[in-house]
Amino acid sequence: MCMGRVCLSSENFFENTKSDGYIQHVEQLLLHFQRLGCNMSIKLHYLHSDLDYFPENLGDLSQEQGERFQQDIRAMENSRATQSPVTVVNLSKQTLDKQTVEILKKGLNFAPAPSKLPFEDIICNVEECLHKNHVTKEESEAIRQDVSYVLRRSKLPQQNISRQESVALKHLRNNEDLTVLRADKGNATVVMDTSDYDSKITEILADNSVYKKVNKDPTSKVLTETKLLINKYSSKLNLDIKSLVPSCSKPPKLYGLPKIHKQDVPLRPIVSQIDSPTYKLAKFLSKILSPLRGHTKSFVKDSYQFVNDIKHLKLTDNDIMVSFDVQSLFTNLPVLDCIEIVRGKLKDNKMPIEYAELLKHCLTSGYLMWKDEFYIQVDGVAIGSPVSPVVADIFMEDFEVRALSSPTIRPLIYKRYVDDTFTILNKNKTSAFLNHLNSINNKIQFTIELEANNSLAFLDILVIRNPDNTLGHTVYRKPTHTDRYLNGKSHHHPVQLATVGKSLLQRAQHLCDADHLEAELQHVRRALTINSLPVPRQHRKNQMKPPTVERQPAILPYVKGVTDRIGNILKKVSIKTIYKPHKKVSQFLRPIKSNIPLQQAGVYKLDCDCGLSYIGQTKRSIGTRVREHISDVRNRRASKSAVCEHALDKPGHYIRFDKPQILAREDRYIPRLIRKAIEIKKHPNFNREDGWNLSNTWDPLLKNIKSHVRDHTTGPRDTVSAFCRHPERYERQLRNRWR
Repeated sequence: MCMGRVCLSSENFFENTKSDGYIQHVEQLLLHFQRLGCNMSIKLHYLHSDLDYFPENLGDLSQEQGERFQQDIRAMENSRATQSPVTVVNLSKQTLDKQTVEILKKGLNFAPAPSKLPFEDIICNVEECLHKNHVTKEESEAIRQDVSYVLRRSKLPQQNISRQESVALKHLRNNEDLTVLRADKGNATVVMDTSDYDSKITEILADNSVYKKVNKDPTSKVLTETKLLINKYSSKLNLDIKSLVPSCSKPPKLYGLPKIHKQDVPLRPIVSQIDSPTYKLAKFLSKILSPLRGHTKSFVKDSYQFVNDIKHLKLTDNDIMVSFDVQSLFTNLPVLDCIEIVRGKLKDNKMPIEYAELLKHCLTSGYLMWKDEFYIQVDGVAIGSPVSPVVADIFMEDFEVRALSSPTIRPLIYKRYVDDTFTILNKNKTSAFLNHLNSINNKIQFTIELEANNSLAFLDILVIRNPDNTLGHTVYRKPTHTDRYLNGKSHHHPVQLATVGKSLLQRAQHLCDADHLEAELQHVRRALTINSLPVPRQHRKNQMKPPTVERQPAILPYVKGVTDRIGNILKKVSIKTIYKPHKKVSQFLRPIKSNIPLQQAGVYKLDCDCGLSYIGQTKRSIGTRVREHISDVRNRRASKSAVCEHALDKPGHYIRFDKPQILAREDRYIPRLIRKAIEIKKHPNFNREDGWNLSNTWDPLLKNIKSHVRDHTTGPRDTVSAFCRHPERYERQLRNRWR
């Protein structure tokens, strides 16, 4: 066998074994082989990184050499592709076709290029930012003219998904037997049988120690209690009920994220609290109570702080790195204990004790909705409530004070981030310390993980024990990590695409020591290339920008070549533009959260069989507002209601109360008025007034949109006569439909 300048035959080897120095000879050979292997790895690395460069420079090679080189490149690329992480995990019984897999590989946050321009959203957002920034009348009109000019001459951007992929998305949405969702860790896309997903959620709700089923939607009751409590303490705490209570409350919704790294793939239960009766109050309390945490040595704010805390530590041979993890911390938190601990901290910090009463309401009124059924949370706090992480930290800090005050077991270091800890202590005391932690509170129980191969993961950091017992550190990725980030071909603004690479490189520079930095940087560059993302150049120091007038930014849907030009127009009046993707892949799929039809604020349309429509807006649920229209017609309140006046004008007017159309979902007042005015100009209507005074500058553009508006009516239906004959039955049917 020959390698480099070393030639080793079997005869020579056995002859050397007979001599006294054969061991030294073998060690030299092994060292030489290791060096050769290292050099080979380096050569392969540079060949790997230059794969995209060499095919462009094959002109200097002969045709035969060029063809062989291309074959080698394709073989290596195929080998690399077969080793790439799995980004789409199909747990269902159905086989996914190629196009379905390809579109899901792009990620649920991938934004397809819009197939039509969102004129209404753009006009509404431009008008809103001009209004809230108090731009002068002359400047506003100039901005409108420039924006209108851009929109009238705009063209759709090039599509970034194929027609087959678009069809695959529609099939996925229409396939009720499949549920598509994000994995709990690693950013993989998981496809499950809906029946399997539902059964796992049902299994979670079957735990009577955490959840209890109720027969009625608690939303109205909780909302009333929230308002009463805020009014009670409004003067002392200077509370504004409008900012702390949603105008259109919705029940919290339960969904689950599959833990694909665990056996049987259990779900992590998440409760979406957005627009729930206590959501804004909980968000307010999280800001008030946050200063009460983070005052212990064990508290870890983020990965950057943790690296600074450990990089100068040195262990002894008897020390071991250990991770103690709290099992299901949020659902096992003793709520009453948490409230008492917060109450004590408020007293110690001379803060109003009434905040504890508000917190008690948020934590003890927890409930959720799953498939039109409602459950109250018996104990614990909801994963998804803004105040839950703050309460968990405050409780765990109190827990740790008791745990670490024991004179018998004192770790060299004990660091905690929410429910995960990093500990260094004597290797002979790990079991005793675990038992000690589990003895403090029977609801707070820990699992243990010991260092393996001289390393232990904590957060997104791999802590490594060096031969001299100092600690090294680099970025850690779980086995389920996919290296999938925002796809570079997604229809996001280029600045947002560039931010991905900058943040990954910045993380590498902050979390890696000198021995591991270069390897991590190479990994990041490779991952960015796989995701078609730009690789940032060497970090540049931020240059001082000239001061600008602080104004509220405009938020526009990103359309390449259109809204970026509008952003430049808004710069003329010192308005910054924030771009958001128009629609992501996840929005093309069936939502995993339960939904109640018409239970949102926004702009709506009621059609009449005469060809005219009523355009309305409401801060409450659209379903509630439609029922009020029904009541006005039934009670013949024509002076109060334009809908009633039109319905009673002639016998031939039949209002389609059974088919209200949601034109826009919007919680904010001014945008609702603007959007209503836009829709009034688009549709033939019987509204008494336009509402917002929309500039005539938009008329040519809206006239063009108006010509493409379709009539959604299907056939005559005498709803007015139905109300007069059976009003109670009709209202009951509509109420059950929209519940």
